[in-house]
Amino acid sequence: MVIAPALWIGGVFPSTVLVSLCLGAAAVGCVGFFRHRRGVRVPASAILAGAACLLTAVQWVPWSSGFRQAVAPRLASTVERAVGTATDVWAGLTTSPGDTGLEVGRLFALLLLTVAAANFSWRLSAAAVAVCSSVVVLIGLFHHAFDMHAIYGVYQAVDIDPSQTASLLTSFVNPNHQSGLMLLGLFCAAGLAVDVRAQTRSARDSMTHARRRELHLMCMSAIALLVVGLVLSRSRGAMLAGAIVTPLALWWAWMPTNKGRAGERSQLLTRGLVVAASGVAVVALVRAGAWDEVLSLGHDGDPTQKLRLAWSAMPLTEWSPVFGTGRGTFIDLFPLVNPATGSLVHTHLESVPLTMRVEWGLFGIAIGGGLLAWWLGAVFGTKKRRSSQARRVVLCGLLALAIQNVGDFSVEFLGVAAPAAALVGGLSPRTWRVRRRVWIPVLALSFPLVFGIAATSAPYSWTARDSVVEAVANDALPATQALRMLPLSSRLHASVARRYVEEGAWEAALPRARAATMLRPGSADVWFLRAAVEDAVEPDASAGREALAHALAKLERPLAPAHLMYLQECYPDPLALVPLMAQDRVAWLRTAGPMIEQDPDYAAVLIAARAADDRHPRVLEQQVEVALRQGNAALALHAARLLREQQPQRAAAHLLVVRALRSFEFERERDIQQALQRALREVDDAAGRGQLEEALIRSWMATGERGDLERASELTEPMMSRPADRATLQRRHTLSRSLAAALEAMNVTQ
Repeated sequence: MVIAPALWIGGVFPSTVLVSLCLGAAAVGCVGFFRHRRGVRVPASAILAGAACLLTAVQWVPWSSGFRQAVAPRLASTVERAVGTATDVWAGLTTSPGDTGLEVGRLFALLLLTVAAANFSWRLSAAAVAVCSSVVVLIGLFHHAFDMHAIYGVYQAVDIDPSQTASLLTSFVNPNHQSGLMLLGLFCAAGLAVDVRAQTRSARDSMTHARRRELHLMCMSAIALLVVGLVLSRSRGAMLAGAIVTPLALWWAWMPTNKGRAGERSQLLTRGLVVAASGVAVVALVRAGAWDEVLSLGHDGDPTQKLRLAWSAMPLTEWSPVFGTGRGTFIDLFPLVNPATGSLVHTHLESVPLTMRVEWGLFGIAIGGGLLAWWLGAVFGTKKRRSSQARRVVLCGLLALAIQNVGDFSVEFLGVAAPAAALVGGLSPRTWRVRRRVWIPVLALSFPLVFGIAATSAPYSWTARDSVVEAVANDALPATQALRMLPLSSRLHASVARRYVEEGAWEAALPRARAATMLRPGSADVWFLRAAVEDAVEPDASAGREALAHALAKLERPLAPAHLMYLQECYPDPLALVPLMAQDRVAWLRTAGPMIEQDPDYAAVLIAARAADDRHPRVLEQQVEVALRQGNAALALHAARLLREQQPQRAAAHLLVVRALRSFEFERERDIQQALQRALREVDDAAGRGQLEEALIRSWMATGERGDLERASELTEPMMSRPADRATLQRRHTLSRSLAAALEAMNVTQ
């Protein structure tokens, strides 16, 4: 149960939860019947897991509307605004019963794993985690060795571009999640190495001593492998957490044990070997190029952006302050407090403490405090045990994972949560024995109930939302049933609205389109949908025009051809569209730019209206482009010269002047040569100067006079001596040969 979720593509599918639930129940049953027949040991940490499971079940269970209105008034009012009072929605304290119900099963599976692990030695749990993480790293190295861009060669993540992702591809989809498992495995291997070292010193016969040294060598090999995997995962949070916790782990691992001079010499030798192995690992990583990847992390955007984005979700704590909004609700609620996300979908909050506060309310804070108290108790409750040093080193792995999850949520996935739960169960300093007459009825009653909740909720979890939306669009699932389970899903409301539009039921589509824009106000697509529906229902009202203005203001990419056709059909006079276009220049360009190819005359009116008050270089570039497409050479030259005056050091501005001069019906080659010679005096950029020189050489070859060709030859020599990319060099060599041929032909004729 520790290894399977991590190898099952990181434990991201609902089927993983259901299988883990069954494995956990089987594990507890086997422990109770075959290992401890008098009773099952239940650790103190199981109280926290049980409390989290019970709280999530309370969020999922249907309540009266009055109770929901009392404990979560803002959440209840938002649901009512989205679906209306006539729609029957799930009456629980969560607006995503599919995710919350599946979370009940996940937490119960972790609870069972914690109980099962408490009935075995902590060494077994630590060894399972170390082996699991080592296997994950080996899978990643296997993928890398055979240049595989799909997990196991069959699963290709949709949102992961292999050409842009340099991290190690393992059985996990997200590199941050695999690094969380590697952190646990690294400290587990280190703790086992400390424990085996202590047992080696106390071995009395040579055979036992040799076996212990072999085990110690295996642990050190696992440490080296996991360090490589952790670096190649390129996770900032994991590397930072490991760097913070490693000194504490080394201090506990190398604490004096009063073993005499021989023991001190052995410890010094072991420490020397560790330092030497670390040096070899660093050299290997440098030679493999991994160090360059580590250094690149400091230049890859703002490292605090994720935390600032997560902190922007804190207003959600007011929506249900006591019980929380429920697991899985963040994906729907976050756009309501942070519309700036636009169409980007955030599936979960990238911070475990903030997630516990938002989705579990005040009870989540209590559970988080309980976890901290348990860790401190496990650290200081092992003083009198022979393996206290080793246990503390393993506990450092849980501390490092907690630090990483301040800015991540890797424990949401069973591939990380299951190994952590096994360690929590195995390292619990205090357990109680629960006899058969108690644990058998409890397991027999709770397991079918929890399994039923998880199984019925799985079809509506976030991994299955695409299937639900597609089923509604294809009329394979009633819209009322889907809205009952996902009342705040903007995609679902938009899908229902589009289906009504296809049926011609514009009146029925209107409330769904309005709900879609309310739930995701930063998405331009849903505003376009609402504008079309509003215009169809009330053609003479201003609601459609206001919705279209919102859509054009929130564009995140250039307009699609379908939207361009819609604008031309609804607003055949472009001057009527001008007041609705965005004031923001970037959004305005995303509307006007694609229109140049669709209809240059239509775009010319839009650009001229903007250029009358805005002489920004990007606007002038668009004016040049549309004038060239219209064949208006004079306007193109005028706009290009204005652009050149604003950006005299930019080669592209000078080249636009050249394009405008070439668009005249009569030849203006001398004017082009003068413009290019001026450009060479003003442009300092090497790449830009190369483009200008090539254009000037071609212009001199076009006039074809001896003086022009000689000047072109003089300019070619220094240009050819400068370094450039392969394509540029090939183009310049071709140009040089053409020039040589022209000179030779002129010499022959004369």
